[in-house]
Amino acid sequence: MDQEALQSVLEEGGLSGYQADVFVSLLWLEEATVSQLLDSCSVPQPRIYDVIDELESEGYIETYEEESTRARIHDPSIIQTELTEQADRLESAAERIGTVWEEPPFGRHEISVLSDFDHVVDHAASSIRNAENSVQLSLDVRVYVDLIDELRRAKDNGVHVELSLEETESFRFGVDDVDEYFETTASEVKRRHSTAPFIALIDSREVYFGLRQRPVDSYGLVINDQAMSSMLYWFYQNSLWEIWETVHSDSTDRRAAEYTEIRRCIRDATTRLEADETVAATVYGYDSEQGRQREVSGEVTDVVSPSDPGDADIQSDVFTGRATVFLDTGDAEYSVGGFGAILEDIRATRIVLHEGPAAE
Repeated sequence: MDQEALQSVLEEGGLSGYQADVFVSLLWLEEATVSQLLDSCSVPQPRIYDVIDELESEGYIETYEEESTRARIHDPSIIQTELTEQADRLESAAERIGTVWEEPPFGRHEISVLSDFDHVVDHAASSIRNAENSVQLSLDVRVYVDLIDELRRAKDNGVHVELSLEETESFRFGVDDVDEYFETTASEVKRRHSTAPFIALIDSREVYFGLRQRPVDSYGLVINDQAMSSMLYWFYQNSLWEIWETVHSDSTDRRAAEYTEIRRCIRDATTRLEADETVAATVYGYDSEQGRQREVSGEVTDVVSPSDPGDADIQSDVFTGRATVFLDTGDAEYSVGGFGAILEDIRATRIVLHEGPAAE
């Protein structure tokens, strides 16, 4: 490293330009008079004594009299130690930057515990009101009645709403008593005869879990953790949705159907592709890398999904393995995955299959 480069490093280490200039000159000269320093560095004469005093007070150099004032480096290990410590701090900072960059974004991986069932329903209600693409709920008739206004607002905003609605003998109303509200509050409703916790999956991002076992146990979770969210999502799909009877559905035309579960979309899209039909789709979801919302429309060119057993019922898909839809927009081709997708370009929260060209 030449003198000029070393001087720049010392300046970055905390010395002033004049201080670094004098120190480097002494390093090369080993010792020098004031006159010799003026000849070897660019410090102006009126400032040279001040700079020498500053370096001496910091312990970097020492002066002594020998016919005239002379200066030399006192102990190079002092500044060496300071530079090494600073280098260690810079290296640690660099490593930390890399670590934070590779970590999941702060705030997306947390679980909050609520001590009251009603509180988790209140939190879920707020998210339902602000939903943008999809709402999937496991709830009983009592909670459904409490959330009718929020569900109606979501449905009016074009959100796809799925309800796994539990019959309960402890409430004065049954599913048949509230079916008149389904048209305005839900895209699809299934009647469930098994007891299950309250679960709300909002836009495949926010998850709410509530358990009410009166008079003692009542609590809830607000979940922003991918692993926990995925477990509840698959529990919902396998145990609370697929196997139960549909009592309401907005879908009267299979060629213009909405899906919040990509495997059901793939199942229907595959049938049409195998019949050499054009399958157009609009995908609503999030960019897998940047997390920002995406809406893309185009033609389905291919699908990838695990093979179902040959004798499997069409309502009992195997929810394992990769499930991907490939969408050609004309400008680019995107890979689309479902809940928790990380390999695909887009993580879909809702997919709409159209008849003919995709809607603009």
